[in-house]
Amino acid sequence: VIASGAFQNCLWLTEFEIPDTVSVIGSFAFDGCVKFTSISCDENHPDFTAIDGALYEKGRSSRRSPKLLKTVILFVISFVVVMSLATFYILKTPPSYTRSSQVMIKSDSKGRSISGAMSEFSDMGLFSTSSSVDNELVAIKSPAVMEEVVKRLHLDINYTVDGLFYNKTIYGSSLPVNVSFEDVADNAAVRMKLELLKDGSVSLSDFVWFTDGTEQESSAVVNGNMKQQIETPLGKVFVAPTDVYTPGCELVIYVSRSGYHGTLQGYSAKFQAALNGKKTDIIDLSIVDVSPQRAVDILNTVIEVYNEKWLADKNQITISTARFIDERLDSIKKELELVDDDISSYKSKQLLPDVTSASSMYLSQSSKAAEEILALNNELYMARYILKYVKDSDTGKLIKEQKNTVVE
Repeated sequence: VIASGAFQNCLWLTEFEIPDTVSVIGSFAFDGCVKFTSISCDENHPDFTAIDGALYEKGRSSRRSPKLLKTVILFVISFVVVMSLATFYILKTPPSYTRSSQVMIKSDSKGRSISGAMSEFSDMGLFSTSSSVDNELVAIKSPAVMEEVVKRLHLDINYTVDGLFYNKTIYGSSLPVNVSFEDVADNAAVRMKLELLKDGSVSLSDFVWFTDGTEQESSAVVNGNMKQQIETPLGKVFVAPTDVYTPGCELVIYVSRSGYHGTLQGYSAKFQAALNGKKTDIIDLSIVDVSPQRAVDILNTVIEVYNEKWLADKNQITISTARFIDERLDSIKKELELVDDDISSYKSKQLLPDVTSASSMYLSQSSKAAEEILALNNELYMARYILKYVKDSDTGKLIKEQKNTVVE
């Protein structure tokens, strides 16, 4: 018997020959023998045989072969079954697509949006201009934005067709018709089968709806025409062709409608919005959906709705500011009128002249006096001129003689 670990870590051991008297070799008998290259035994050894420098047990090897073979077979079978299930799951699961976009929040400084123009009124406690990128991030992720997106894109209605392994979602450029349920409540869930017929009509069947949480079914088949209201167990249904509809095509479409509340929760969970970095004004948007075109439309509509709400908010701020300014101007005007009345009353009591009225009166009198003085100066000048003329010419003598003649 060679005991367990008998030659363990023997660095000088390079080869070993098993004697005929050895029938048992313990565990790790030659462990750590880094220079050990081969082991041998007599070809007639009762318990061991050496093949290409490796030692094998004769009797125990043959006894373990069926068990080892069984283990290998079970492993192979298990591996094949697991891989088959994994492949089946992958094939049955619709692929999901991730689409992303970025939005830059304009700001005049870090953490300040362009509404900073209203900062002049912040001291009055009327407007708060500390709208940060974090606030805009919350606004983008708000349920109000996603609810508007759901309504605009009609995300509550889903269309699928039969596929090889799973029902394939059709949307946008691959959707030949649009369906609207006119009598179904906003948060009600229904589904049906729609078949496009060759003559351009439609056939509706397999109606399912829920009443107080209990699923209700109808096996009725209803035929009708597109662009017309069709009476069904679900109420009035309107089927309208899209731009990609081809007359004469035949196709079976499974139409399902979820309530607005459930659809909103579903897409809100798929939609992600996060800051691109701590010191940036860029918000990363992403969404996961089975339809890549629908995912792109959702992101574009989210940005569109956010911009509309942002503009509406700024317009409301502008309107409120203008209203506030008008009110303040009216208040100031009334206060000034009261001040003028008080000043007039005080002047009357104290017999104080009105400076403005007095100055106007003085200016008027001064102007009139100047005009009169000018007229008198002109008359005086003419009188002096005539007097001088009379004294310096024969005219004066003639006048005197005429005067004397008249007297005689």
